[in-house]
Amino acid sequence: MNSSLWSHQLAAFITSSEDQGKRCFLTHDVRLSNIMSHLPPLNWLRAFEAAGRLSSFSKAADELCVTHSAVSQQIKKLEDWCGVELFHRDGSGVRVTKRAEVLFRELNRDLERVADIFDTLRMSVGVPNQLRVAVIPSVASRLLIPKIADFKNANPQISLNISYALTRDAIDLSELDILITYLDGPYEGPYLATKLLAGEVRPVCAPSYLARAPRAGDGIDFSAATLLHDEDRTTWSRWLQKCGVASESKNSSTVYADFNLLSIAAIAGHGVALCPTSLICAELKRGDLVLLSNIPESCDRNYLLFQHRRKNDAVDRFCSWVSRALQAPRYPH
Repeated sequence: MNSSLWSHQLAAFITSSEDQGKRCFLTHDVRLSNIMSHLPPLNWLRAFEAAGRLSSFSKAADELCVTHSAVSQQIKKLEDWCGVELFHRDGSGVRVTKRAEVLFRELNRDLERVADIFDTLRMSVGVPNQLRVAVIPSVASRLLIPKIADFKNANPQISLNISYALTRDAIDLSELDILITYLDGPYEGPYLATKLLAGEVRPVCAPSYLARAPRAGDGIDFSAATLLHDEDRTTWSRWLQKCGVASESKNSSTVYADFNLLSIAAIAGHGVALCPTSLICAELKRGDLVLLSNIPESCDRNYLLFQHRRKNDAVDRFCSWVSRALQAPRYPH
């Protein structure tokens, strides 16, 4: 049986039901009962798809709200049904076997097609289209939320569910439509990734700290300045090394859990912070912060929007709006 026939026949069934008010007509006169007789139980397929996508039975179990044992048993039953091994199992996790790659790819595509069918069906009868969006706090509070009313006014038929994303989380859209976060280096994964902003950082401080900061010639003496850290001290260490500063300041003792806390501390005059200039254009323009050097660090970091590969009109509308709305103005030199 063609691997994509299931989704095409389901689509035909729904279309036939809508147009003719009947529930038993399928393309090529194939009855639904005959289709199902050629398929393994759908919970086996869900377990296979989730485990293949997440490379883990445990993560698949968490996503499907079942036990690790249940996923393992469902995979084993599917392997017996197919007559082939579907996963390589090792200490680091699981991965789809070469013979199962086509099954995984086609099943993933067909499940996405079925999701599109139901999205279209729900929209056709007036069910609100809800988007589940997760955004890291720095982008949410500074760029997204202040402008979100513009999207709602232009798209009143789309309902939004917005939550925080954590930067340490894996890129996982199993329960999301859209994820906005940052990433160091290129992305290689199953989702579509769109660059929104550059994530490179530069040193800034408040005018109040600049007035009392230790000096070295015409600028700040970074080796003696109070340095403010975002999550850890490694970024400052790389920047100081790039600039030829021999040693880190003895005053650099404060580490902040995220960029929002760091930026508040910098604006309050507590010291010098390495901040992504794409996120602080407003503060630089108002004079709340002063750019101390144009030498960047974390040059391979970008703020990205992740979405599923399947087409969805509501998702496309939101992504198109975000790409325009989040384009930060050029920071003042």
